[in-house]
Amino acid sequence: MDSDQYRVAERVVSRIDTVFTTDRNIDEFDIIPGENKCNQSPVIHVVHKLGLKQWCIPILTAYLNKSLLLKRNELRSESKLASWSRCALLINPDVVTFWNIRKDLIRIDRLDPKTDLHLTALILTYKPKSPETYAHRRWVLRQIINGNASWSDQIEVDFKVAELGAGRYPNNYHSWNHRIWIIQNCSLCDSTADALFSLNSIQKQQIMSSELRFTEQWIMSHISDYSGMKYRQFVLDIADSLVAQSSEFDSILTVAVDSATDLDWIDERTALRVTLFQAELNTVAKLLDLFACHESLWHHRRHSLMKVKILLLQKSGIKTERAEKGLCKLLSEERELVREHSRGSKMDFGRLRAQDHLKWLDNIFVGENYC
Repeated sequence: MDSDQYRVAERVVSRIDTVFTTDRNIDEFDIIPGENKCNQSPVIHVVHKLGLKQWCIPILTAYLNKSLLLKRNELRSESKLASWSRCALLINPDVVTFWNIRKDLIRIDRLDPKTDLHLTALILTYKPKSPETYAHRRWVLRQIINGNASWSDQIEVDFKVAELGAGRYPNNYHSWNHRIWIIQNCSLCDSTADALFSLNSIQKQQIMSSELRFTEQWIMSHISDYSGMKYRQFVLDIADSLVAQSSEFDSILTVAVDSATDLDWIDERTALRVTLFQAELNTVAKLLDLFACHESLWHHRRHSLMKVKILLLQKSGIKTERAEKGLCKLLSEERELVREHSRGSKMDFGRLRAQDHLKWLDNIFVGENYC
């Protein structure tokens, strides 16, 4: 790296520092294609948007990597570590060493952890599928919240960060896993003893109601995105467990026990849980009328079918004969659905998906040949 390139890299880092100092509301970053033009800065800053010209990336990368690796152990004496690591991570956020430098700076109070909440959100606008960025964000949240009720608004902020990441990159399981982590830290899951957010019962109900509405709207507008449907299944399972535990969570459901559903032979709480998944089956059936060729919908449907089967066949308080009858009725309705979608031509993808679903019903779902 010659002296001219070194000076260019220093000026770019200085310019980026100035942008972050003068504009606290930067909400998007990207690397912009473009050639090197004399007397023109590669740093573009317009209306809270930050861009970096492609031509300077190799020069900047070489400068930052060398500087960080040489000075990484001088946490207290080197004042530029925070600036260098920020620039390096904007370019390549999947380098764990650079995130570890920022963790060390936070531990010795040389860096405000709230700064990294902004940085990680900004990086995810450019690299929405960066697992190391999500991991660092979760680490920072644990450092600054630790059950503090005043941080409950952060839940919605991180929901939005995850939603934007999922929207920018199809089948972005990293975004949905981050959203799952937030739910697990809202004391909604029995498996999380040290929940990050301290919420009361009303707040928990509001979160679950909101997530049920959000995920329903998401799968309707992202038919092929099975990662979102997988998260929807997670939310449904949490809602099911909450309803099973206490009637105070009944308000999160938009379904009610209808006498026409032929569930009078089981207790009211189990019947309500069954109707939760029956409502999901109805929603998916409507989507299949329009998008039967999408395999993700058929796979998503199987989750609710298995949940209904488990609830119908559970031993406590249920008559076996009625359970088998209920399962046979469910199978009959499902096979009728398959027949409706099997009337296309041999090359029709909706027909092929329906036939695959029928094989799943016969080989996996029925299993013990109840009917």
